[in-house]
Amino acid sequence: MPEQLGSGRGRSTIWIAATCPYFLTRPHIRNLPSGQEHDHPVIGSRATVLYVFQKRHHLCMSYDLAVWEGERPSSDREAGETHSALYEQYIDTDVAIPPTPLIAKFVEQLLQRWPDLDEYEDSPWSTSPLIGEAAGPYIYFPMGYSRAEEASAYAVQVAAQLGLNCYDPQEDRLRT
Repeated sequence: MPEQLGSGRGRSTIWIAATCPYFLTRPHIRNLPSGQEHDHPVIGSRATVLYVFQKRHHLCMSYDLAVWEGERPSSDREAGETHSALYEQYIDTDVAIPPTPLIAKFVEQLLQRWPDLDEYEDSPWSTSPLIGEAAGPYIYFPMGYSRAEEASAYAVQVAAQLGLNCYDPQEDRLRT
């Protein structure tokens, strides 16, 4: 039986499938109740475990993307390092940082195609509001694994149109 980690708004209990150094970087489980936090000394390493959460009586796995403003990294490795640094600076902090106008525009365009999960039951986004996953020039957001191919392809397309970088932390690679 997987370890129960907590619950989030708009979805039922979140479960972790196995121990993984990335689990605290998961936006939909980073606000764990006190006493349930765990060290994650290998942030930025390849994460091969997907997290499972229960939503309306069926299990879903999430697929995540990171999108940010700035120069295009020269390699997948550099992109992974940039992703980890941006996550630490903008997401893994106690300070609320509003998204930049360009990141807000990116989210707005995603929501024009598929509204937030709270508004549209068949939304591919695994969090709501989606803009809540953005901070400064960076957003790290989950989507349901069953819709990941279609939704991530669209997110990559929108990011490219806006001149943003898009990184897949599951495969440690830039998406274009």
